[in-house]
Amino acid sequence: MKLNSEFNSVGLNYVLHCIPGRIENNIDSIINNLKNKNDYILFGSSVLNDTNLQTRLSRLELIYLNKNKVFHNTNDYSYNLINYFKINNFNYNYKIIGNVILFYVEIKI
Repeated sequence: MKLNSEFNSVGLNYVLHCIPGRIENNIDSIINNLKNKNDYILFGSSVLNDTNLQTRLSRLELIYLNKNKVFHNTNDYSYNLINYFKINNFNYNYKIIGNVILFYVEIKI
């Protein structure tokens, strides 16, 4: 089976907080490793560790999940991801609901 190597969107839903490393570094690696000759949209959602967005229960759950290495998001903050998008002059949009960020970024090749 041959896969079509051309695409115009990449979805990263509820996976980034499970990958070791900072969310902005992981997205940068993904963007740099996607070899596509077309412009595309990168979109997704991820659980953040912004303490001001957490309830007591979600804070305890994140501590538990990070301690047991199910999550790796102790350094995943909304302002770091948004700043990464700004620094790279991406056209982006995001919405934060609770301690989850939903985002899309236009990648121009």
